Formats: sequence, structure tokens, C-alpha cells
Amino acid sequence: MTTPHSSSIHRIRLQGPWEWAVPTPSPEQAWTWNRLRLPEEWDRLPAITGPVWFRRRFNAPTGITPIDRIRVAITTVAALSSVHLNGEPLPRMPSVGHETSPPVIRFEMTQALATRNLLEIFFSEGISAPELDGGMGHPVVIEIESFSTGQEA
Repeated sequence: MTTPHSSSIHRIRLQGPWEWAVPTPSPEQAWTWNRLRLPEEWDRLPAITGPVWFRRRFNAPTGITPIDRIRVAITTVAALSSVHLNGEPLPRMPSVGHETSPPVIRFEMTQALATRNLLEIFFSEGISAPELDGGMGHPVVIEIESFSTGQEA
């Protein structure tokens, strides 16, 4: 029987084109999605005092095994409310070890990952780019924790 023996973490930065939108007051009114390269253009984003969504499409990483664990890590000090993958909310993982500044918040995405994916990040209380060392000013990272197996006797 094999059991997980040790692990290593591979990180993929979701840099480059993202879209952002401020929800409209009326459900019938269409949102306007704006393009932005993150984290490079974070300082070009206007101060937003209300809710805001960010989204990015990506393909699933290759070489994933059935025992690998995949999560998304977001460095932020803004009011991060929820993270969704393919329309489903992702569970927030408990903090492990010491806190970083700004904090890194992780969400489990192993079961929700598809071949093609849409990652959506919701900030409930807005963001103010110049004042925050966080928000989406740091790369959003997919972490793949791969386990090597050892043989049990």
C-alpha cells in the first residue's frame, strides 16, 4: 500500500490579462468589464469604494496526479469576500504557520478544477489601489502540492 510520504509545492502565477467590474445597481443592467494586466497595472485602477469583481480564465495545469492538492493563493489586505471557480464558491483554507504581511489567503480548488476555468474574486468593500499593499497588486498564484509516495511494509 502506498501512502503520501513528502510533498513539494509548484507555483503558477496568474499574471497578465484580468477583467474587473463594479456590479450595477439593477440586475437587468449589464456590467461593464474592463481589462487590466495584473499585477503590473494595479496602480492604474481607480479607487473603488463599493463591491468589485475580478476574473481571469486559465487552463488546468498539466501533469496533475489524483493525490495532488491544488489551491489558489491571494495576497491582499482588502476586504476579500469570496473566490469562485467555474461559478462555484471555493472553501477558504485555515491559516497555517506564521502570518505574512500582507496576508496570503488560500482557497481549496482541487475538486472544482476543470480543463478550462474561470476564476472570480469578489471584494465586498471596494479597493483603493494606491493605499493598499494588496488587493490584486500581487500575483494571484495557483499552488500545486505534489506528494511523493512511500511503500508501507
